[in-house]
Amino acid sequence: TGHTFTGHTTACAAGVAVQKIIARDGLIDRVRTRGAALQAELRQALAEFPEVGDIRGRGFFIGLEIVADPASKAPFAPEVKLYADIGRRALEAGLICYPCTGNVGGAAGDTIILAPPYNASEAELGEIVVTISAAITDAVIAARRTLAS
Repeated sequence: TGHTFTGHTTACAAGVAVQKIIARDGLIDRVRTRGAALQAELRQALAEFPEVGDIRGRGFFIGLEIVADPASKAPFAPEVKLYADIGRRALEAGLICYPCTGNVGGAAGDTIILAPPYNASEAELGEIVVTISAAITDAVIAARRTLAS
C-alpha cells in the first residue's frame, strides 16, 4: 500500500535536490564531526547537574536523559512530568525539541531529543546549547524544590 503522495514528481524532485545540496556542501561529514563536539558542549554546559544521566547520539541526533537518582539512574516519578516542563521551557525560549517519556517501564523516564538541521550555523548550534541547558537547569531546580517540599 502507499500514501497519497507516494512517488509524487514534485516531492521526489525536492528530495533529490536536498540530497544534492547535502553532497555538495559536505554536510554528512560536518554532522559527523560537529555532532561529537555538540555533545561535548552539552555535557560541559550541564556538568553541574547530576540529574543529566546521559547525553548520547550520533551526529546531530542527540538524546539527553534526565534521572532522579544519578547513581542508580532511576527516573523521576511519572507525575513530575519533567520532560514536559523542559519541553515547555525550551519552546517558550524559541527552541523546538522532542520531550519524551515512557522509556522506563512504559510510564516513567524523561528524555529530550535534539535534532538540529544539518546546515545549522555555529551560532545556531551555540544557541541550542544555551537554550536547552537553561530549560533543563530551570526544570531540574523546580523539580528538586517540588520533591523537597
